[in-house]
Amino acid sequence: MRFSISTFIFFFLTFALVSLAAPSKRSADVDGILTTLKTQVDSVLPSIKSLIASEKVTEAALTPLVGELTTAVNAAKTSLSALSGPVTEDAEDVAEIIAGVISDIATALSGLPAVAGDINLGSILSSLDTALNQVLLGLDILLAGVLNLVSALLVDVAGILSGLGLTLGGILGGLGL
Repeated sequence: MRFSISTFIFFFLTFALVSLAAPSKRSADVDGILTTLKTQVDSVLPSIKSLIASEKVTEAALTPLVGELTTAVNAAKTSLSALSGPVTEDAEDVAEIIAGVISDIATALSGLPAVAGDINLGSILSSLDTALNQVLLGLDILLAGVLNLVSALLVDVAGILSGLGLTLGGILGGLGL
């Protein structure tokens, strides 16, 4: 009798322990991912601005800085791809954040063509352009229509983006930018 009572208690304690296990942490939300991206981008842009202001831009100095931006954007893309479940963020809020990030990058890089000399900016900036394109595509999959909102917000920097050769995969070009 003791054995069966012990077995019975053990059986229910096993389920109790399993039910007490901490629930798995929900994936980060879109706003959180983009806020992290903005923080990372904001930490690199002063170095890029300083380099451009010095007018001593070299490929060796510029490439790692653009690489840091690209790494941050790729990390955001990976995090967005990993999101599961419904996205509850407001598309307008998301569009404002990502448009702000893209605008900040474009503005920081805007003086580059004038001081780059013989540096092939296209080869240095192409991976950043691709990464930004992938983030925009990922956002549009999560929040349909967000590209239209981003396009409207980037009108003021469209010329800068174009001058840098940043086409964002042609996505925004198809929307009139």
